[in-house]
Amino acid sequence: PTVAYIAAVQQIKRMNMKKLIIGVLLASTAMTVDSVEYRKHVDSMTDKDKSYVYIPEALCSRRCGSIVVRAGGDVYINTSRYIGDYKYPMDVRFDKGEVKKLNYITSTKGTSLFLRKSDIAEFIKNIKKSNQVLIKTYNYKGTPETKTYKLSGANLEINKISGF
Repeated sequence: PTVAYIAAVQQIKRMNMKKLIIGVLLASTAMTVDSVEYRKHVDSMTDKDKSYVYIPEALCSRRCGSIVVRAGGDVYINTSRYIGDYKYPMDVRFDKGEVKKLNYITSTKGTSLFLRKSDIAEFIKNIKKSNQVLIKTYNYKGTPETKTYKLSGANLEINKISGF
C-alpha cells in the first residue's frame, strides 16, 4: 500500500471513531430520564393499587439513584450502590432549606433505603412544594455520596397515588 492509501485508511478510521463516540454519547444521553413519572399498576390477583411515582436522579447516565413513592404510603430511595446495614442517617436538603437527618430501614439487598413511617408525611409535603432535593447517603464504610433530584411535576404525580 502507498502512503496516500494508508493515510486515507487512517482518516476513515478516525472519522468512524468520532461517529461512534458521538453515537454513544447521544445514546447514553437519550437513555437518561430526568422527569418525574407516574406509573399506574393494579395487582391482577388482589386488585390492589400498586402504582408509584418515580423520581430519577438529575443529570445522571450511569448508576443513577431514584426516589420511589408507592401507593399505600411507602417511600424509598434507591441508591444504586451497596449501602449495607444501617449505620449512618441520610442527610436531606430541600431547595435551600436546612439539612435534616433521616433514619431509614435498609432493603434486603442493601441498596434501597426505606423511610420510616414517622418521616414519610413531612418528606412528601416537602417534595410537593420544593424544586429539588439533595440526598447524601453513607455506605457501610462511612463514605458519603450526594445525589440531586429535580422535583418539577412531583406534586401533580404524587396526588395520583392512593395514600397521599
